[in-house]
Amino acid sequence: MFNLYMVLMFDERPFVQICCRPLFSFQPCSSSVLLNVIQMRRCSRIAHYATAQLRSETNAMLEQVEAKYLHLQNSSSEIQHLQKEISRCLQFSAGDEEIDLVPLDEFYAHAPEGVSRPEVTKTNEHEQRLARLTWEIAQRKA
Repeated sequence: MFNLYMVLMFDERPFVQICCRPLFSFQPCSSSVLLNVIQMRRCSRIAHYATAQLRSETNAMLEQVEAKYLHLQNSSSEIQHLQKEISRCLQFSAGDEEIDLVPLDEFYAHAPEGVSRPEVTKTNEHEQRLARLTWEIAQRKA
């Protein structure tokens, strides 16, 4: 195995010997130096712990943002689909638009009350159209 101590101590370059001499002088350190080293290690541990906490909080927030973004994309896609369906329904032609129906005044004059239902059909165009179509088919069958 590579022995770093041997290499550094017997290196003939003066720069390496000058830099590494304090590493291999086995003199006791003062207590203030040891306290400073302990404080530095403690601060380092706290910094690593805080970094890990922030990283986990960031990941949790990122997951929330991604979930909301996915929900937004799904909602947007659903809205587009519904808009296409609405436009398709609005463009739908049942074929009854080309039928020439009896004019309204004649319809209300000649159609029986059970078919014409003036209390409903005068305020609701859809019901009026259905009643007129019902009257028209009854007239054609008779």
